[in-house]
Amino acid sequence: MIELQHINRSWPFVLIILLILGLSFILSQFFELNGGLVEGIICPVIVLIFLLKVEKVTFKGRFNNLSFFILLGLVLSSFILLNILLTGVSQFVELISDINILVTITSIRFSILFSFVIYLTFKLIQVLYRRLQDLNLPGKYLIGIVPVISWIIGIKIYQSGKKLLGILVFFNLLLGILYILFVRGTKGYNYFGIQPAQISLYKKEKRRILKAKSISSKEKVALINVLTQKFENIEMIEKGKFITSETNRLLESEKINQVVENDLLQSRKDYFENYVNEIILKNNVKADWN
Repeated sequence: MIELQHINRSWPFVLIILLILGLSFILSQFFELNGGLVEGIICPVIVLIFLLKVEKVTFKGRFNNLSFFILLGLVLSSFILLNILLTGVSQFVELISDINILVTITSIRFSILFSFVIYLTFKLIQVLYRRLQDLNLPGKYLIGIVPVISWIIGIKIYQSGKKLLGILVFFNLLLGILYILFVRGTKGYNYFGIQPAQISLYKKEKRRILKAKSISSKEKVALINVLTQKFENIEMIEKGKFITSETNRLLESEKINQVVENDLLQSRKDYFENYVNEIILKNNVKADWN
């Protein structure tokens, strides 16, 4: 998601993007360059600058289905408003009856919309990647969009316990996209971190503290430190619960039904507990409580 604080710090880059966009098409018209060539180069550059300087981009962690609905609503409303605005500008220019200005404005309009499409494509990939992780599945499974690879990944997902999604992905990940976008993720903690709802709750409480007019700056810092400690403890407790439940699940998956000695059982538990901890450490999933 785009953080407002990050946007406020990066608004000059938005202005730079708009200037690049306008100047590129004015120059393309002046030197009679191929408009499609300019758009094919400039639009991806604009999106790249936006992602690097305006939006905080990460593929780590999880993305819940509620956040997806909010993001979808923001994107669709932004697209509609942008299209209305650009259409209005084009109609205004038509009244001037200057064909050169109209061509330039039309090119800029198309390029903005094309940049928007590139951005949407990237966001869809990012959301799907982190939604898979919200379901306790590696985001790299997104490569299952390739038919042959989807067979292998579908079997792995099926064996993990998510049988319906596994069957869908087995035939092709495209069939499982709606499932991935709309189904609820795992509760509490998983291999990819704490439940996004906890992070949202933390940020909500933190904003309330920062907005409070009856509290001094020093007191706000102290309250935020207490709040951070509270959620770090929640994260630690949820992590412990997940490690225990996942260790038990992995033990049961081996289906060794015969009675084993306590020492052997403990040895197996230690093995799977270390295995779970290694994956969590590898994914670097500690929440950024700030």
